[in-house]
Amino acid sequence: MLRGRESLPKTVKAPPARAVKRFQALKRAHALLQEEHALIPAQPGARGVRQSMTRGGAPGENAHIESFFHSFKADVVHGRRSHTLDERRRELRWYLPFYNRQRLHSALGSQSPIDYERRAA
Repeated sequence: MLRGRESLPKTVKAPPARAVKRFQALKRAHALLQEEHALIPAQPGARGVRQSMTRGGAPGENAHIESFFHSFKADVVHGRRSHTLDERRRELRWYLPFYNRQRLHSALGSQSPIDYERRAA
């Protein structure tokens, strides 16, 4: 039976420092999610929210929000570190107006949604 590091074979190496840092970051993110989850009431109706669910697998059902989060991750999340939930919220609050007013969307002919609506009206 193994008892601590002294019992490991000499060929086993400690994980690289970047793997340890990544694991620690994942643990922090998981802890933040758990804290956030604890703040959400068990029943959506407790805050006047009406839950709406459809059958699974309906194409396009959630495509618009999936597209938004893909863009958010590509533009903001990847390559940046947010150490707290508040930092991530500030980034999201900054990104929402940017996404709708300034970011160019290829599906709209490389226009922002605001410009596209103005020209269509």
